Amino acid sequence: MLMTGTGSACLAQFTASDIRQLHNAARYTGSEEDLLKILGKNIRYPAAAQRANKVGTAVGVIKFSRSGDVVEFGTLNKAFSEFKKEFERMVPLIKGKWTATNDTAQFFYAVIPVQFKIIGVGYTLNSDLKPDFFKETIMTIASGVPRDKMDAVEKQAVGVYQRMEDELVAQVNAYVQSENYTEAITAMEELVNLQPLHTAYYQPLITLHERIGNEQEATYYREVVQLFIK
Repeated sequence: MLMTGTGSACLAQFTASDIRQLHNAARYTGSEEDLLKILGKNIRYPAAAQRANKVGTAVGVIKFSRSGDVVEFGTLNKAFSEFKKEFERMVPLIKGKWTATNDTAQFFYAVIPVQFKIIGVGYTLNSDLKPDFFKETIMTIASGVPRDKMDAVEKQAVGVYQRMEDELVAQVNAYVQSENYTEAITAMEELVNLQPLHTAYYQPLITLHERIGNEQEATYYREVVQLFIK
């Protein structure tokens, strides 16, 4: 199952059953513009992640009861811990502002991707297959570059991110060849954390979990893949 570049642990707390129900989207009682403003204003780039030049996307998920109470929250992908914690930190800011959208589902969900991007790394989220019920991606940018020079710096940095992705692909291939599937899974999950809306990385991850007999995680990620099939 050797991989090629694309150019572009423990299971998450949500279950495969939750993933199958994510289309039961909760409705924000304010405007979508208000929601974006709250999130955009309050989400911060974690200092430790910025110092480590770490980028990625946390696909945040909030689960609500029919009454609009928060049942649990976390991320669809495992996400780097600093990014997951930052998403979780902002959940109370939008608590109590969601309602059910049908009369049959027991739970409702808000799926909010949060992209953490550092100017000069060249990281771009591949989101062509993002499901319609996902909220608009929130972008959090760390930069020491003057605003009028950001675009030029990013154009020059495209290769920086591509090398990062290619190195992870090479690691996966090397671990698979040596039959070190546990380490291969760790590297694959890093790729998924960078591109969680890109389906090409999920099937190798599923196959690796199957090889070590971890059917629970394989099933979870199969359900995630189904989200992107339109």
